[in-house]
Amino acid sequence: MYPAVISAGQNYSIQKEPSMQHKYDYLFTSAMNLYKYLNIELTQLRHVIVGKEWCCTPHDNVNRLYITLDGEGTLITESGTLTLQPYHIYLIPAKLPFSSQCSTYLEKLYVHFRVFILPNQDLLSELDHILEIESSREEIERLKEVLHSNDISAVLPFRLKLDQIILNAVSYTHLRAHETAANL
Repeated sequence: MYPAVISAGQNYSIQKEPSMQHKYDYLFTSAMNLYKYLNIELTQLRHVIVGKEWCCTPHDNVNRLYITLDGEGTLITESGTLTLQPYHIYLIPAKLPFSSQCSTYLEKLYVHFRVFILPNQDLLSELDHILEIESSREEIERLKEVLHSNDISAVLPFRLKLDQIILNAVSYTHLRAHETAANL
């Protein structure tokens, strides 16, 4: 309790410093609110093999995950060309203009999604380039099996991987924003 100086006829109140439990309650409530309103909307989830006809120039404002299995393909952005490697994961933010090409064939899993807390404000909207995420052959083959499974519990590993990728992308974007602000 803090000492109080009181003069005659003055109303007073003694304010306590918030307890550690109160601080944890506040953080927990904030985290619960964020979790409660966090929305990951999957619009497409497929396993495909595309050929030379694969030419994508999207205008549908969704984030994309390309999870490559075999073959070859390229993504073209203003900053250059990225060759897709087997057993890698590529996160393409919704607002990034790009096109794609395939010279032979490309086998991939793809996910189109939005992630937001506030309506129409995608959490990945500040990401301005493609993120390449290394993965193992075993992990990607497992994701492929999950996609073809009819078992509802098999979907959870796919969702967990998607959540991890989103967390890393949001953390990366947030870190870059702080670095940019510090350099101003």
